[in-house]
Amino acid sequence: MLDFYNLPYSLDAIEPIISRETMDVHFNSHYKGYYDKTLEEMERLGIRADLVTMVDKNLYEQSQKLKDNFGGFYNHSMFWYMLRPNGNSNFVPQRQALKFIQRDFGSFEVFKKEFLDKAKARFGSGWTWWVLNTDTGKTEIISTPNQDFPEMDKYGRKVPLLGVDVWEHAYYLDYKNGRPDYVKNVLENSINWGYIEDRILQATQAV
Repeated sequence: MLDFYNLPYSLDAIEPIISRETMDVHFNSHYKGYYDKTLEEMERLGIRADLVTMVDKNLYEQSQKLKDNFGGFYNHSMFWYMLRPNGNSNFVPQRQALKFIQRDFGSFEVFKKEFLDKAKARFGSGWTWWVLNTDTGKTEIISTPNQDFPEMDKYGRKVPLLGVDVWEHAYYLDYKNGRPDYVKNVLENSINWGYIEDRILQATQAV
């Protein structure tokens, strides 16, 4: 059975970077909608599986409706935990995350610039990701359209370490059309680098 992931903090916990109003609409409307539609389509198709099995066995590929809504559910299920409540300015990665960033990008400033450039270049809706390429052992920044996610075959089944939602529903109430300001503020103030560190350890141990 596909479990629903509750928000791990209050709706106003990311303010002022992301407002309570935005989080309310984002979580209670969009995210819950993706979950409900995913369950409906799984029921129609006779699929009984948890999240890991859905991803590992590509079960979401059985219909476009399932692919779209499962992608939305899965991406957001990661995203909520990637955000850190009550963020402080200039919070930066530590330990293995910092080592990977310095090795693959040179510095956190270069990493942020490349991440922001990818986010700005995404035409329409999508996500910007920092991922582990298990074929090379290197990390890289990619952009996916709509609700695609890095583990899909067409992206080389890369492992998502950090993702930022760049759909307009994630920022428009707070930033209007200022996607770059939204992404920059999230990167510099509201990333839960402790959670990202855990994802890195899990990903590297599985390689």
